[in-house]
Amino acid sequence: MNKTMKAAHDVYVRKGPKKEFEKLGAYAKGAEVKVTGQVYKHGNKACWVQVSYKGETGYVCTDYLK
Repeated sequence: MNKTMKAAHDVYVRKGPKKEFEKLGAYAKGAEVKVTGQVYKHGNKACWVQVSYKGETGYVCTDYLK
């Protein structure tokens, strides 16, 4: 998957698809976010997408993207 989304709010990029994972960095509100991988779900809700962040693989919560 290769898709570009925008950060709807300031959002952290994490090393894994949960808030407990270490932060790699952050996107500022309005920044373009390159989604590169599948959606990770918690229950029935799609919560996290894999992204490319400064040459590394990270994860962003979809609540902060549009």
